[in-house]
Amino acid sequence: MEPLLSLQRGKSGKLRVNVSSTVGIDNVSKTPDYQNRFIQGRFGEFISETEIAQRSIFRSFGPALMGDTNPNDKIYDNFRDFYRTGFRNNNNVSISKGGDKGNIYFSLGRNYQSGIIPNTDFERTSLKLAGLYNVTKSFSVSGSVNYVNSGGKRPPAGDKSIFSSLSYWPNSYDVNDYIKPDGSQKNITLGVVDNPRYLVEKARGLIM
Repeated sequence: MEPLLSLQRGKSGKLRVNVSSTVGIDNVSKTPDYQNRFIQGRFGEFISETEIAQRSIFRSFGPALMGDTNPNDKIYDNFRDFYRTGFRNNNNVSISKGGDKGNIYFSLGRNYQSGIIPNTDFERTSLKLAGLYNVTKSFSVSGSVNYVNSGGKRPPAGDKSIFSSLSYWPNSYDVNDYIKPDGSQKNITLGVVDNPRYLVEKARGLIM
């Protein structure tokens, strides 16, 4: 990430005030290719959710998808549908004043970014106060105070990270259909792999 502020001392002359604000968006530009001809199963045979305990569900080469023969048969682009549009906003203000006796500089910056993964974000606040005083023509005193506070919510990581879970999730099932009416996880793998959307919705991110 680029520095939020360019810090400097006040310059001689009149009071200077600088204000800047930028916004931006982030989107996933590339996702893995996936096959969209066969639904869940193997060797042309469908593996239902009730058979998962005895047979692996991590296969996507079951019956061929035949147009509108069965409207319930659908292939989901879970990699593309899982991510969202991220947002960035940077706001900065600086005030400086200088003269023969010295100068003073103050700056305040605020950065906020919502991630492309649901319920993730990052924020940063920074302050600086700096000054210089010319005691004599050959002797001066200067000082500065800096404050930075940053943090945010990041997705679960590790063996059962959302990226690992997303790569295993069968594309015959919508990854965003993650919760039952009673609030529990809708998991078609019997807990072998957690639904990645459920992970980010319920974990609410880990504080950095």
